[in-house]
Amino acid sequence: MTICWKRPESDGGSSISGYVIEKREKSGLRWVQVNTKPVNDLRVKASNLCEGCEYEYRVYAENVAGLSPPSIPCKLTKAEDPQFLPSPPAKPKVIDSTKTSVTLSWNKPLFDGGAAVTGYCVEYKRTDEEDWCVGVSNTENTEFTVVGLTSGAEYVFVVKSINKIGVSEPSLPTDPQAAEDREEEPQFNISNEMRKTLLVKDGSSFTLTVPFRGKPVPNVMWDKADVDLRVRASIHTTDTVTSITVEQATRDDSGKYTVTLQNVAGKVTCTLNVRVLDSPGPPCRVGVKDVTKSSATVAWDTPENEGGAAVTNYLVDIREVSNKGWTRVTDSCPRLTYRVSDLQEGGVYYFRVTGENQYGIGLPAETKHGAMITDKSDPKPLAKPVKDDTIEPIIDLLSNSYSVKAGDDLKIDVPFKGRPEPEVSWKKDGVELKETTKVSFLTSNNSSKITIRNTTREESGNYEITLTNTVGRKSAIIAVTILDKPGPPGAIKVDEVNADYISLSWDPPLYDGGCPISNYVVEKRDTTTTTWKTVSATVARTSIKVPRLTQGTEYQFRIAAENRYGVSRAVESASVVAQYPFETPGPPTTLHVAQATKSFMLVTWNEPASDGGSPIIGYHLEMKDYSSIRWTKTNRGRLIAETEFKVNGVEESLQYEFRVSAENIAGVGPYSKATEPIAARDPCDPPANLTVTDITRTSISLTWSKPENDGGAKVTGYIVEHRELPDGCWLKCNFTNLQETCY
Repeated sequence: MTICWKRPESDGGSSISGYVIEKREKSGLRWVQVNTKPVNDLRVKASNLCEGCEYEYRVYAENVAGLSPPSIPCKLTKAEDPQFLPSPPAKPKVIDSTKTSVTLSWNKPLFDGGAAVTGYCVEYKRTDEEDWCVGVSNTENTEFTVVGLTSGAEYVFVVKSINKIGVSEPSLPTDPQAAEDREEEPQFNISNEMRKTLLVKDGSSFTLTVPFRGKPVPNVMWDKADVDLRVRASIHTTDTVTSITVEQATRDDSGKYTVTLQNVAGKVTCTLNVRVLDSPGPPCRVGVKDVTKSSATVAWDTPENEGGAAVTNYLVDIREVSNKGWTRVTDSCPRLTYRVSDLQEGGVYYFRVTGENQYGIGLPAETKHGAMITDKSDPKPLAKPVKDDTIEPIIDLLSNSYSVKAGDDLKIDVPFKGRPEPEVSWKKDGVELKETTKVSFLTSNNSSKITIRNTTREESGNYEITLTNTVGRKSAIIAVTILDKPGPPGAIKVDEVNADYISLSWDPPLYDGGCPISNYVVEKRDTTTTTWKTVSATVARTSIKVPRLTQGTEYQFRIAAENRYGVSRAVESASVVAQYPFETPGPPTTLHVAQATKSFMLVTWNEPASDGGSPIIGYHLEMKDYSSIRWTKTNRGRLIAETEFKVNGVEESLQYEFRVSAENIAGVGPYSKATEPIAARDPCDPPANLTVTDITRTSISLTWSKPENDGGAKVTGYIVEHRELPDGCWLKCNFTNLQETCY
């Protein structure tokens, strides 16, 4: 702490050579000297104090005759950092409103005054009135709802910070806000994790929970193709959450569950996928082809419901028409056809096929009619002349484009004609297709059918069928689109950065999933956490302005595209700090003390060389005693608008230093270089009665009188200057101070 005093009324007939200062702790008895050397100023800094302890001080004056009696001790003072009123919060924001209430939020103040902010006071008034009302006198939260407002009336709101010293100045008022219900478009508050396919074991129960928001509270509708969910499931909905629960799930409960929100502000839908892990359903279209007198080929299609996992194997059974028992022909068939041999010619047989996946053996499907084993060939007599009835291949396309949902089976049936029977080949994007467990072909003498199971986006493309016989060759192109969730959007671009918002844009996905992009899901996170928060799940364009950011906080954003079939993988942005697009100003220039007296000092300066890209809104001026290390503000609680400031309350004869900084909307810039130490004393009057007393050819003798006012300090000497007329410069005559009043 810094101790100050005044000069003694009497110096004892000799100049004061210095001062001795002593201190004593409240609980102590002994006085301890503060300074090891005499102090010449009227102030001294006492260090090495114990925080929280109380001290008292006394001062001795000293001249050549010795020490004076001690002064009366000052009152006890506690050693603690100085504390001030806090600064007000930044302009509060209106985040919600109803017909009788308005909800505000604000950030903590930049300066707490050296003491913790303990609460906030919220005040408001109608725009057509002058008197302010107190919404809350002290709340610890940075969010508050003002209630009891008049419906339709406009209000403005301010917030004040509170610490143990007192209440700050009010913040800037909010923009006028009417007390009325807000209309907010419905939005889903679900994460990308919730959008993933839910896997459920057969026989277990599952619940889909979807939080949402919107004003007024939106209507909620659940839907699943070919199922009345009101009968099959139980649905529970509140103002913010809706859920659907299915008991004893079976393979038929797999599929897409769509929830729709709708109010006067808009409509939005969300699709959730459920896959019940079960054995597969019965294979489709089991039939017999290529019958000879001792064999037949059984063919089938994959089950419509594969039980949540791909069918990897099939089991084939056979029975004669006269038997009721089935005989296993094979329990290992990975294809969609199987040739059964060693059959009895003329016998009638039924065939049964059962699919198998990783969860077990599924339901069987059998042929509807018995197949008679006989050779259907009917050779013509060789002696009879053969008529030339060859036909060049003709392709009769049912459609030149097909589309199918991802995960479903793609089936393309192409009728054709040709004699002799043409050979058929298939290609995709120029590459020949071969039969696998995923791809199968079924070709007769008048059609060819290709089946691709469990399609993905990779199956999109151009499929070419080629028919070849001895007469000619024909080809046809069929475009296939797989309807799937889209690919990720293009790279995120940061278009604009400000202290409380960031504008983003991006390119649409290269792959749209075969249907238009309905919306984008935008999320953000503070880089100090791993939690992503939804900004909006209904962005219709490829750009967004993300509001309500905290100045100085580093954010990362991620964006996913959504169409009617699902949400894409998200693309993430680089980290970006929410800050003004300009910098703090540079330090002010040419700072100096323009006038010094024993009671005030006038400090002036010039504007900074750089304003940081934003106009200067004011200045902060600090001062300190030359013997101290602690700077204190001279303009507490308010900015200095001009480039000069009058500092009052200085101690006579003490030396002071000053420094100044500029502030714009981005913040306070660096301080200027400190001034040289300047003593707080009145300026000395000039000498009086300057007279020429003698002149020779090489010299002039002068005399003068002492100044009437020495400025509160003893005159230590005089300087004499001369110049030649009419335009000469003033030059010093003496290089050491003159002690006499003549020269």
